[in-house]
Amino acid sequence: VREKEIADIIAGVLGEPIQDMDRNLFELGCTSVHLTQIAQVLRTRFDPDLPITFVFRHPSVSALVQSLGEPVSAPLPTAAPQTIGGDIAIIGYAGHFPSAPNSEALWELSSEGKTSMKPVNIDEYSLKEPGILNNPDYVPWESHIEDGLYFDAEFFGYSPKEAETLDPQIKIMFETCWAAMEQAGIPPRSSTRSVAVFAGSASNNWGNTLMGPSGLMSPSNFVLSTGNDREYLTTHVAYRMGYTGPAMSVQTACSTSLVAICLACNALKRGEAQLALAGGIAFRYPLSHGHISQRDGVFCRDGKVRTFDAQASGTMFGSGAGIVVLKPL
Repeated sequence: VREKEIADIIAGVLGEPIQDMDRNLFELGCTSVHLTQIAQVLRTRFDPDLPITFVFRHPSVSALVQSLGEPVSAPLPTAAPQTIGGDIAIIGYAGHFPSAPNSEALWELSSEGKTSMKPVNIDEYSLKEPGILNNPDYVPWESHIEDGLYFDAEFFGYSPKEAETLDPQIKIMFETCWAAMEQAGIPPRSSTRSVAVFAGSASNNWGNTLMGPSGLMSPSNFVLSTGNDREYLTTHVAYRMGYTGPAMSVQTACSTSLVAICLACNALKRGEAQLALAGGIAFRYPLSHGHISQRDGVFCRDGKVRTFDAQASGTMFGSGAGIVVLKPL
């Protein structure tokens, strides 16, 4: 395989000539989208069975030249996960979503073909961001939990002062966990069984807006940090609701809720708890008002998320919470 041919393919995708054949493609300005496009061209030119990951494993012209023509190595065998115990059942669930305060309302929206996204109030927002309407890539759609800042502090054992500084995501997590346990037919606070909590949250700016410009640690700021760091999400819930099983805050970016559920299932199979709450929460503050889209970028161009649809143009960030109650069979 000729070096110049590979370099020309990459240059055609990237839009500029390649000077250094040994330099990493990401350092040359390529994104994951570019590498996927390069792989598609290489498939057409050289090998239709070339995996998309091939360019990611050999991210330079010289590495691609050396590797093309060689047999594609099979993935390394992985040990089968050890399974302990039997199946896990979902016995309850709850959620809080934009335009839908619970799972039933979300189902109604979906069955009617409606979206939970809402158009931005252009007249109001344009006063904060003059000139935003002149940007052709501005997408004026938003996705918020309307009542995300409300919280019954006394009901969950917090003083008004504590509740004032508490991350809204923790507040919504309390309410969602409570609703999920009720939906499962289990008294949320009086369960005699060991209950575990596995969940994660998005990063938040709530505490940053309250701490002040100095950021110095003080007694009041210490309380503020424990009420806002996402590492404390599950321990807040477990402590206030009297749960004695494992409480683990999980953070793996977009897969957080799925990983939390996986960890919860494993804990139940190992006998670490008799029930488990698992899921995630994202509540973005300050509230966003649309986004700027980009061709081949992650953000959609029309304010619609069309999963697995030919008309899909990307996604959009928003707020929402979901929790399942798990029990071993």
